[in-house]
Amino acid sequence: MKLPSAKHWIFALSFMFLLIAPHGRALATVVASANANGVVLIDSGSKLLAHEESSHTGVQDRSFARATAQYGITKATTGGAASGSGNAFSGRYTQWTDVIAFNSPSLTGEKGQATLGFSYGYLIDSSALAEGKRAHVQFVMAATVNVNSSEYSNFVIANSTNKGSSIDVDVVQRRSDVNGNSDQITPHFLYLTTDFIWGTPFTLDVKMAVNGRTLAAGTQDLASYELDASQSGYWAGAMNVSSNGLPVSDFTIYGESGTNYTNSFVPQQVEVPEPST
Repeated sequence: MKLPSAKHWIFALSFMFLLIAPHGRALATVVASANANGVVLIDSGSKLLAHEESSHTGVQDRSFARATAQYGITKATTGGAASGSGNAFSGRYTQWTDVIAFNSPSLTGEKGQATLGFSYGYLIDSSALAEGKRAHVQFVMAATVNVNSSEYSNFVIANSTNKGSSIDVDVVQRRSDVNGNSDQITPHFLYLTTDFIWGTPFTLDVKMAVNGRTLAAGTQDLASYELDASQSGYWAGAMNVSSNGLPVSDFTIYGESGTNYTNSFVPQQVEVPEPST
């Protein structure tokens, strides 16, 4: 079965859950920008965006969703609980997009290739204490590049669903880049290999979404969900950088936003493994 692209997954999830400065990083305020259907509007160039939905129906019920974004970093968290006939749902979508270029004076105009890395992590849980209760929570992170009209992507989706008597947890990861397609799960990291031209900018887009919902079904027992990705979503640097097939170690990566992406933004206590080949 052919899976849809990361872009299609993200926008499908946006609709679905409406129903239910170190390292040279540029800082900016995240501004919600959505149309009448609540879908985040996309434009070109450097930007930070976020969109939130949160609601609960009972006096004792609760729901929340929070997120922050910097160029190179996304963080998000959500949770909710409902009992009786109440329901809760919440979701947060956040994104950074930049136009970046690999630079090395002697290589301008030459063909290049690199593996881009992105770290992620989350704590995920859903609970439903009786038959008829339902709780579901989902984490999504996607990285996409667009180079000379070629689009490459890698995304991960993690779900936790509790149906009162059983809990299901599943993770799907899908990569489509210059090395072909892969469904291999790489815990805590997304890798994306792309061709480029040295000195020529291309678009890099990273999205994160956290969403949850409950169905209380009339009993007094509690249904709840929680997802914490508040220490997650870092640019992890570029690896295996080359020019015409030869390795390159002396280079810089800068974005249109002014952000320096030459080095990883992952906290030092987190080791970034080399991508498998």
